[in-house]
Amino acid sequence: MNVVKPQYKWFILATLASIGGIYFTGLSGSYLLDYFKDASSNPNRNEYLEGVTLSLIFSLPFWLLLAAFATPLKKSLSKPVFILLRIPAMLLGFAFVLMNAYIFVMIFLDKFQGK
Repeated sequence: MNVVKPQYKWFILATLASIGGIYFTGLSGSYLLDYFKDASSNPNRNEYLEGVTLSLIFSLPFWLLLAAFATPLKKSLSKPVFILLRIPAMLLGFAFVLMNAYIFVMIFLDKFQGK
């Protein structure tokens, strides 16, 4: 009976982390839809894209927590479900690293060109 109790704890924590990740990812999709609706009338309005970026940045910790909380549940989950729980964290983490690498490259290029 003691072995089952920690499984419930990890399952509840993973569920809460997935709810947070789904919320902020959905919020990002909402901002993206609003951008496409409004961009045809005014193409210079970029605050929707800022909302997309910020909500994806806010969703990253939730997806990372979900991947961490799913690790103790590895034996009780099937392999495709376990991989599916880790995919958002890997994709957003990789995108975050690429975005920061791009920013640093642009900063260094700007410094070397003397601006």
